[in-house]
Amino acid sequence: MVNKATIEKHDNQIFLAVRDYLTSYVTFPDPVYSDVCALWAIGTHLFRRFDSFGYLVITASTKRAGKSVLAELLSFISHDGKIGTSMTASVLRRLVGRGATVFFDEAESLNSEAASSVREYLNIGYRAGQSVFMPGIGPDDVIEYPAYSPKCFILIGDPNDTLRDRSIAIEMRRATAPKIYRRSEAVSCADTLQGGKADDKGNTPLTYALETITADDMLTYDDAYNFLDARSAEIWSPILALARVLAPSRMDAILACAADVDSVKQTAEKKSFRKVRESAEHAATDESFRERALRDLASVFHDHERAIHTETALVRMKAIITSPWRTYQGSGLTAVTLSDLLATFCASKSIKINGKVKRGFQKADILQGMKTIEGAK
Repeated sequence: MVNKATIEKHDNQIFLAVRDYLTSYVTFPDPVYSDVCALWAIGTHLFRRFDSFGYLVITASTKRAGKSVLAELLSFISHDGKIGTSMTASVLRRLVGRGATVFFDEAESLNSEAASSVREYLNIGYRAGQSVFMPGIGPDDVIEYPAYSPKCFILIGDPNDTLRDRSIAIEMRRATAPKIYRRSEAVSCADTLQGGKADDKGNTPLTYALETITADDMLTYDDAYNFLDARSAEIWSPILALARVLAPSRMDAILACAADVDSVKQTAEKKSFRKVRESAEHAATDESFRERALRDLASVFHDHERAIHTETALVRMKAIITSPWRTYQGSGLTAVTLSDLLATFCASKSIKINGKVKRGFQKADILQGMKTIEGAK
């Protein structure tokens, strides 16, 4: 972690360090999402200074889009971050009471009726001063449990309407990660960012450094946020206030992101987990295998070859030790399935090789398909 004196001279340094930490493991579909996530994590250390603190939703239309990795990284650098699934109201009561940042993995379960007692905390817990009341031991005893704390939800599709209305949604997409995620390495890097162990209040040296940096700034609602409606302004206010102090060069991009994300939330059709699972997941899987087939086919051409028969390509592709083609769709890759996979990029054609005319592929067509993939990325 950068020493305190350096941080005070360069007030962007913590923001940049946290954002770099996230982007070293995660490929964001839009660079501004890394800004928002970094500021949200920073804000968890200061959430009591805000009148409200919007929830963060990390969603995707497919598996393996980086949701869980991003959530873990955020939990490592947030204030007393705790990540888990199927939390009961009793567990949540204890975590919120100590000001922990709570991460709900597989949050699809919160849409069920069985989670109604947990939703009591979630429906009001983005606002300061909100509590849940429960009966005590005596006939007149009432126990007040605070509900306010930072919370993040990780799921495929959208959360229920109430949570969605209280959240900033970051939609991830399947992409190649900058490097392999190793949890022990990520934890070590996060410990360095935090500057040491937390005290009995869950505060780390990073918490106190952030409090010092922002001590003279009014982290409150600003008229500049009036392009958002009242609820959206509430949940975005901490991000925008922190951006003004810690990331002024990114302010315009973050304001545009707030407008775009809010517009999607207000106007786009809600995506249920079941609908997403039945459609987008299959489409993304097909896309992944299409690109894999094209790359593997390109790799099995010999240097002198300008064309290859399909039957030869199948033998060579299945011989790649790490390939999925020997068992693809259960029975293995066939001429028909290979042709279907490559249809987006090029078509098989009749090719004459060594006097034999059979269906196959031209090397130039395959290389052009490779350029199409690279250009799209």
